[in-house]
Amino acid sequence: DGALLWQLKGGSNSSAAVAGNYAVVCTDKKDGGFAGYELSPAGGKELWRAPLADSFVSPIIQGDYAYATGKKQSLCVELKTGTVLWSAELGTDECSSPVLADGKLFNVRTGKKAGVVMARANAEKGEVLASMFCPVLQYSSLSLNNGKLYVRSDRALLCYQLARDAAAEGGNGAKADIVDRAA
Repeated sequence: DGALLWQLKGGSNSSAAVAGNYAVVCTDKKDGGFAGYELSPAGGKELWRAPLADSFVSPIIQGDYAYATGKKQSLCVELKTGTVLWSAELGTDECSSPVLADGKLFNVRTGKKAGVVMARANAEKGEVLASMFCPVLQYSSLSLNNGKLYVRSDRALLCYQLARDAAAEGGNGAKADIVDRAA
């Protein structure tokens, strides 16, 4: 019937990430930056807040970890406790939603170095694995499907091959994992 069931503090211009009974949001700096909640049918309980330099970041969850990739700061936190496992400058923009695939975070970078940044998604270390220059539209988000990366430019939808073709490398024709080398 469209009735509001509940609401939680955490306003900003970003999207929420929800996995199972957990949600994470990036909030305005005055509200703490990065916040984690445990959800229930009756509402939610705030579990933690972690400082975050960028307020327009849309977070993403993988397993027991939540990630926020921003222009000034990117974070990996333990989902249930909010323990910051790493903080790094990955060089992505703060207004796009990251995409996660094959243990890697993908996000856009605009401006003079416009393109895509691929970083390792793990709890040990935040590091850029590769980046490529391409005409990406500001504030757009990426899409991945079948080893291909889809990017919006101001005039077109662009498609890039990310997975190696194992048949071309003497394999059985299956797609290999997303490549871990600089583009």
